[in-house]
Amino acid sequence: MKPLRRFIAVLPLVFMTSCDLFTNFFNPKLPDKIIPNTDRPVEIALSADPSSGYTPLLSNLSIKLKDPDGDAITEYGFEIDFGDEGTIDKFIPQSMSTTETFSEGNSRVYAYAKSNGVRVKRNLEVKVVKPIPGNLPPTGGKLLINPPSGEYPFTAIISTPDWTDLDGTIKDYVLNLIFKTESAETSETVTSSTPFDNFTRTYNDVGNLTAYLTVTDDKGEGTRTSSSADALEREDLTANINFTYPQNENHYHIGNNFNFFVEVQDNTANEITITNSNASPSLEYRLIKEDGTLVFNKKFPYDFLIRMHPMGTIKLSYQDTTATTVISNVYIESKLTGNWDVVPSLFPQGISKSISDPGETLNESGTYILQARANYSINGTPFHVTLNSTSVVVNE
Repeated sequence: MKPLRRFIAVLPLVFMTSCDLFTNFFNPKLPDKIIPNTDRPVEIALSADPSSGYTPLLSNLSIKLKDPDGDAITEYGFEIDFGDEGTIDKFIPQSMSTTETFSEGNSRVYAYAKSNGVRVKRNLEVKVVKPIPGNLPPTGGKLLINPPSGEYPFTAIISTPDWTDLDGTIKDYVLNLIFKTESAETSETVTSSTPFDNFTRTYNDVGNLTAYLTVTDDKGEGTRTSSSADALEREDLTANINFTYPQNENHYHIGNNFNFFVEVQDNTANEITITNSNASPSLEYRLIKEDGTLVFNKKFPYDFLIRMHPMGTIKLSYQDTTATTVISNVYIESKLTGNWDVVPSLFPQGISKSISDPGETLNESGTYILQARANYSINGTPFHVTLNSTSVVVNE
């Protein structure tokens, strides 16, 4: 009977241990949330009050700035192109507001801001006319775009209230919408005999929208004004981008290997699907000069279809001649190439793989930015994001 008693005594322990394993497998501990150190550009709101009128026009220019990451904004100010001829005639650095006098014709006002090496620029047009004897152009109105910024897909709500013609009637309102992305520009013109009221357009990419409004009266005299808004990067994915400098240094030197790591995280309550292949890479890493020149473009080296769970991460690091990938809290739908020896399943605690890679050597001094670029989908809807690092310095 003694062996039986020992078996009965051990049975609860076996049962408890099995339950713990069962619980840990189906309810894995999620990794701690990583704090992104990527740098998003400064958000700029530029206004001119008024932005149109009769010569000489006294206009109050103002800038509102916001850095989404809370970083210090080191440079900001105005640049003015009187006559809109493509040449900056006046620089006003480190100023948030100024009053300027504009002569007859069109002029272009720019606002700029810089933080962590990333410079952003916005502009608007100031239109000044000479009254036609016996006829006054439409006046007193506004061109409103709400909200002034937001994640794409970005819906702009446009209204043109309060326009009047003191010596006649308003014939039409002509709205010209120009949307510029990193690589393309689209334009649309819409005409209405009545003011635009909550007129909407949706933009499915990161970019800047500039709206131009021309209000014309029954005698052909017109007034033109403009306003702008920004479609911003989505925040579904965040990233830590860090650099492994030579010992006791805070920068690289010419001839150093460019050692770095990028950790991308699902920052939502949704599953994020990423399908990657050499033929159509969804994860890329680009080093660019501060002027935008591409230095190199590294593609994620594996073919797979994965679903990142909330807080799931993909980390890629380059150290001299070795590239190491670590993924955690990610469900692998199809097997990765490169002999990972895994079957489709959830990997809450993470798996890693290292391969030989020649890496990149830095051959020119200057200031650089590393970008992590990702294509992904949520519930079948495709998105993309570009995440920028802080500035990287390479010395002689």
